[in-house]
Amino acid sequence: MTDRMQETRRARELHLLRDERDLEIQSAGQRRAGRAVLTLSQLLSALCVLQEDPAWTVLLSLSFTAGAVRAFHQFACDREGLYLALGLAASGAVLFLWAWFFRESGPEALSPGRLAVLLLLFWALSAVAALLFVGLTLGAFYLKYKLQHMDGAKWEAYFEGLPTTALLARLGILLTVSLLAAAAAGYALFGCLGFAAPLRLACVFAVLSAVRLWRKLSERQEDLVEKLLRLKGTVRQGADA
Repeated sequence: MTDRMQETRRARELHLLRDERDLEIQSAGQRRAGRAVLTLSQLLSALCVLQEDPAWTVLLSLSFTAGAVRAFHQFACDREGLYLALGLAASGAVLFLWAWFFRESGPEALSPGRLAVLLLLFWALSAVAALLFVGLTLGAFYLKYKLQHMDGAKWEAYFEGLPTTALLARLGILLTVSLLAAAAAGYALFGCLGFAAPLRLACVFAVLSAVRLWRKLSERQEDLVEKLLRLKGTVRQGADA
């Protein structure tokens, strides 16, 4: 059995390369998780109403957001006007609830403009984290090349002796470092711009970014693993040549 076949078989055993059953289990888990989150948001919304906290509007808007997404998806698939109307109605409810929140929260609340700035900063910090990850990855390979005088044979031995899971773990560490560095930069930036609780905002950014990246990597898991396997195969072929 070739090295590529062994790596592929190992990846399938670890569910890095998923079959139809794995995908169905994952889809079922995502549906259950979505229902659980919506149920919890509705319970928290009711609790906020009892405590006269305007946050109930934001929590309740999650239910309408989910309904709008489902309706628009159904409209995109079936092109039936009913689903478009339902999606627009649910979107209107979301906007109404958010407007209510900003009206009831008082002057101390985050204004819509300030919220837009915060979202823009989150997006910019995500881009910074991505650039840091690319830079750290390339820098790590370059440092290894310089310190250990890597040539074709050494690169082949390195990748041949490094399981795909170990390579993914190394990339995960570099990604974590990149996110933490971006969060640290965000902490300083939030403080300079006068946002309240900059440390908590930086922690929220780190958590949200980690969840978003986990979701994206999960969606493209097979593609990523296949690319790594092809990379290792290319290195072996180059060394053989």
